Amino acid sequence: MRKTGVSLFLLLTVFVLAGCGPSKQASVTPTPSPSPAEQILKPGEGPQVDLQPRFGKKAVILKISSISANIKGIDYELVYDTNGVQRGVLGSLNLTSGQDNIIKEILLASCSKNVCVFDKDVSKLNLTVKFTTSSEPLIFQKDFTL
Repeated sequence: MRKTGVSLFLLLTVFVLAGCGPSKQASVTPTPSPSPAEQILKPGEGPQVDLQPRFGKKAVILKISSISANIKGIDYELVYDTNGVQRGVLGSLNLTSGQDNIIKEILLASCSKNVCVFDKDVSKLNLTVKFTTSSEPLIFQKDFTL
């Protein structure tokens, strides 16, 4: 019995010394990098944004005016309902220095290899526009109906 106790002790000692025992690593908790705060624009604040139907509701015209010089980029997301299914369009608008308005036609369709199938019965559009500035991003959100 004594040999078994000594053997067990030696086995445990070898096990711990070999690094197979319980790990004593310090736990590191990752800290997420802070993202810049986003400011949600209230009606009348920031650039003026409008969405108008075009071509029998097969497209919309996105108009943005009063773009200030501190706006460096514009991204948009348009989500809409068509026959009970939600579809979406994402895009970016290129600004040139000193440009204070921009107009963009957005097709309400699925396109592949220059062939578009237009969505029918489009309703309930939700537009989100993100303005990238030198300080904090500005977010415009609004629901539209056609």
